[in-house]
Order: sequence, then C-alpha cells, then structure tokens
Amino acid sequence: VAVADDASAVYYNISGISQINEMAITATYSKYIAGISDSYIAAVYPVFKVGTFGVGWINLASELYSENTFILGYSYALDKDIYIGIGAKMFMKSYGTNEWTVLNPIFAKTTAMGFGVDLSLFSKITDNICVGASAENINQPDVSLASADTVPAVYRLGLKYNIMKDWIFTLEGDYRNSEVKVLGGTEYWVDTKFLNPIGIKDSNIGFRGGFG
Repeated sequence: VAVADDASAVYYNISGISQINEMAITATYSKYIAGISDSYIAAVYPVFKVGTFGVGWINLASELYSENTFILGYSYALDKDIYIGIGAKMFMKSYGTNEWTVLNPIFAKTTAMGFGVDLSLFSKITDNICVGASAENINQPDVSLASADTVPAVYRLGLKYNIMKDWIFTLEGDYRNSEVKVLGGTEYWVDTKFLNPIGIKDSNIGFRGGFG
C-alpha cells in the first residue's frame, strides 16, 4: 500500500497510480495443483491535468466455483507529493452444479453480486519515505445466495523507505474482521551490465522477500 508505483496499484492502493506517467499494464496467472486458477490483470492510463484512471479484473476459479472482481479506479494529485484515490468494485461469484447442489435449497440460485467502494491516500514525505493508507470495501457489500455473506472492510496503513536507490523496505499494518496483520517486505534491483557482452542490454533483475 506504500509502494503502489505500477499497474498493480489498481488493487493495492488506487491513489498510487498517480505516480505512473504513461500507460501501464500488468497481468499474472497461477494454476494450482488442486485445479484452482488465480488470474489478475490491470491497466492504468493517465490523462493530463484530469487525473489517472485504472481498471482491473481478478478471477479465482475452480471446477465448481468462481469469483470475479472488476475494479474501476481514479486518482488525483492534490500536489506533487499527495495523491487521493477512489475505487468502485463489482463482486460476482457463481457456483457450478452437481448431484449435491441440485438437492440443496441454498443453491436455488447459483450466482450473486455486490458492489464495494474503496478510498485511499498516498504521500511522499521525503525523497526516501512514502506512506500509504486505504479503506477497502467500506460499505461491506453483501454477496450472498441465501444467508448474509458480506465482504469485510479492510484498512491498511503502510510505510516505504528507500534504503538505497535500488533497494526499498516496506512495513504495513492491516485490519480486517477484528484481526490485525503486520507485514514487511524488501525489494532489491540489480543492474545487469555484466550481461551486455551476450547481447542483453538495459535489463534488471529484482529480488523480493517478505514476512508477516
């Protein structure tokens, strides 16, 4: 939440996309042994003097169940070091059918939908220190088939420190459902000039680690 400097900020902290000064796209896909897939794609587009817009899609799917989250976000720079953001989410989930669900009255309908709202803030305190904060799903939308199934509100507060030009450290606290998580991470980028002789130029390798 305190880094938010690429298109993945559509998910982690929508206010941070104001740091991006040209169109950017990111995508990931994972397939797990249990037959579950996890996908994410986001794009950011800055509009001069108007703000920066972002869209994203998250999908979690298995043979009998799938979740889709569609995100539309907007970020505005209050000045060169303080950004605010607002995001709207549409949550959709659907269940497949088998011999058991056909007999269960809970699955009289197999799809549900809800809408959530996010608010966020990003600030550059100094050249080496940034802070980020977000309040996600603040309206706690109900995405239920029968009994209530609310998406919990999540509150995040984070700090990023640039140890060196290409080395950062971040610390974050998350609050959800009366549960507090403390997370930390570091990222270090290596200039790969040693690969120039074999024709690989202007490249970098990044190393990341985290704890919680």
